[in-house]
Amino acid sequence: MTSPLPQELMDTIVDRVANDRDTANLGTCLYVSRSFWSRSRMHLFRDVRIESTTQCVHLHVRLAMDCTVAMPVHKWDIVDPIPRAPRRFKEEGRDILLLGVVQ
Repeated sequence: MTSPLPQELMDTIVDRVANDRDTANLGTCLYVSRSFWSRSRMHLFRDVRIESTTQCVHLHVRLAMDCTVAMPVHKWDIVDPIPRAPRRFKEEGRDILLLGVVQ
């Protein structure tokens, strides 16, 4: 069934909710209708920040179920919760500097 409202109007509604920076309301938009789903997901998954092993595991499970989750991501921010001194190692003849290791 098609919506009586134009898609541009529904996208504008979701964009306004996203501008409020309220992820709970934006998450609710995912369930309003299929017309809201794509735009809501674009805003929810635009910037992804991983700060713990648990978050990394949850993301891995989510990506295993639906790899298209990563499509709207513009920025991946992976933070090592336990900073370490920089290390170097050799990989295929290249000298690589590691600033931290994600747990």
